[in-house]
Amino acid sequence: MGGACLLLAAAGASAGLGYGILTGSVSTQLPTLLGAAAARLPAAMVLPAVAILLFGLLPWESTALAWTAVALAGVNAVFGPPLQWPTSITDISPFTQIPKLPGGTVSAEPLLWLCGIALALSTADLTGLAFVSRGQLWVLDGATRTLRRVPVPRMMTPLDPRFSRDGRWLAFLGSSSSPSAQAYTVWLAPGDGSAAREVTASGGLIGWSPAADVLAVTAGNTIRLVEPSGAARTLVRAPGVGSGVWPGVGSAVWSPDGGSLAVSLGSAWVGMLASYPLTGGPPTTWLRLTAHDGNYLIDPAGWWPRSGIGYWAVGDCDSCNEDGDAFYVIRSPGAHPRLLGATLADAGLDQVAAAADGRLAIVAETPGPGMGGRLIWQDRTVKICALASAACADVPSPASTVTLDPAWSPGGGTLALVRSPYRASAGFPQNLVADWYDAHKLWLYDPARRSLRELNAAGASVPTWSADGRSLLYAARDDLWLLPSLSGRPVRVAGPLFPPGNWPAYYGQVRWLSQFAWWQG
Repeated sequence: MGGACLLLAAAGASAGLGYGILTGSVSTQLPTLLGAAAARLPAAMVLPAVAILLFGLLPWESTALAWTAVALAGVNAVFGPPLQWPTSITDISPFTQIPKLPGGTVSAEPLLWLCGIALALSTADLTGLAFVSRGQLWVLDGATRTLRRVPVPRMMTPLDPRFSRDGRWLAFLGSSSSPSAQAYTVWLAPGDGSAAREVTASGGLIGWSPAADVLAVTAGNTIRLVEPSGAARTLVRAPGVGSGVWPGVGSAVWSPDGGSLAVSLGSAWVGMLASYPLTGGPPTTWLRLTAHDGNYLIDPAGWWPRSGIGYWAVGDCDSCNEDGDAFYVIRSPGAHPRLLGATLADAGLDQVAAAADGRLAIVAETPGPGMGGRLIWQDRTVKICALASAACADVPSPASTVTLDPAWSPGGGTLALVRSPYRASAGFPQNLVADWYDAHKLWLYDPARRSLRELNAAGASVPTWSADGRSLLYAARDDLWLLPSLSGRPVRVAGPLFPPGNWPAYYGQVRWLSQFAWWQG
């Protein structure tokens, strides 16, 4: 848009000087023709703003559509007046809305409308989005308004993209289809998706620090801290099998201030949760469980400012854990853990959400007519838990439904959640899975008033709030969609996410969250 300003100013100045010198009235003609040129600026701003909006909504088709808009405006200007086209057609062009200067009268109303339209279109908040589409990772760069495919080696599928806190860096996992591959690889790239490089040949992704551009990864029996500069160091090292104590590192979560990591360690008979400060020094033990306690291995889900650490107590039996595990919260080191309910022990399924005031919303298994366990469409309801009393209350919903995917608004006053129909089927073929997800409905719940409001977002899963709480991004029908306003109509942002007819659905569970990341500034 800055180029349009310079071109219009140059055109107005050259015309004013030329005509002024010819007529001997430079002092009069120069400002007159500069003003006439400036009057065309609001109309000129609309076309690039339309291009920006089209790029946000339909990135692959945006170039052709943007040039189509320019061509229509040009055809309208050239052929409309001589052919006396009706005003219903000519008024489509923004250039017919401006006053005819010099020589006409100036009205501020059309200029203000054109400025407002340009501003609204160009500030649509669709930036900082990384998503996996049919095995390829793409990044929508908000700074340059470009869509970039992230180059990765052949036979590798990227997943689980995550932006750093400032959006300057992007981490993701790589899953190889090679028969010799045994684990994920961890990759790091600038925020625009360029120049991706491998940082861990065999490991897992814990995530970015909430306070700095530092990435925590697992690598064998260690947890390493990696910086974009290439610097890396080991924070936690477990002795390994055969040492007798703490043979393996489990998972980990960042503290709210980014000053430490809460790490689970486990052996054949003992599980421990300890926090390790980044500055060094001995770890602080939060919890220690033994095999006599039943499920004794600890899988942390998150560490929240007013809630403490939430974790699942899991057993040494992968198949048993697939049916769900008890979810606890421990407020401080050595405190008594509080049981909130049983959920699927998978952070990638959006089972737990923390509000700013410390309340938690969980997807809890409830008694019902179905098999429950690992079947996603049976016997589940979203509960809101007050940690002071460990009391949880159901979000109201009809008996023939399940509720899923809780997400608190930034202020913590509203909970977004998904309501879905109960299904009796224990099978999960692709057509049944797709039909069930298509039947999802997105609701907002106000706990203070106990009121529910349905949004215009058919088929929604895993809703994600914008930073200002005015918009929601969600997955639906194998695409990503945006509700620019909570009372508005949804727009398709990107997709498809998975190969056609081949969603990875384990007992109906689809890990939508591993397909995208949204950085909001």
